[in-house]
Amino acid sequence: MNDQSSVSYPGESATPAEVSSLADEYRLAALLLLENGRPKEPKSRAPFRMVAIHAVELYLNAFLLHSAHEAARIRGFQHNLAARADLAVELGLALRKRTREHLYTMS
Repeated sequence: MNDQSSVSYPGESATPAEVSSLADEYRLAALLLLENGRPKEPKSRAPFRMVAIHAVELYLNAFLLHSAHEAARIRGFQHNLAARADLAVELGLALRKRTREHLYTMS
């Protein structure tokens, strides 16, 4: 039997710099996937979009971790980019209005 309180999540102890570095890797992967997109075939760009969105989520996570928020709280947002963006803006992150709107649309 498992004691639920002892469950450890991958990345639980990751530093903001480590999460930011991982986000950089996803951003680079997204750029490579973008090259595979074909004109007039929007579905061919779907993998690029998914990986780019994950990079954004990781960058927001790194910012929140740097701002002394616990990994468990951040994980509790699930994949809600709007919630992450709201908290990040409250903590001083400057996001363009259209960027913030886009994050809300995706959430």
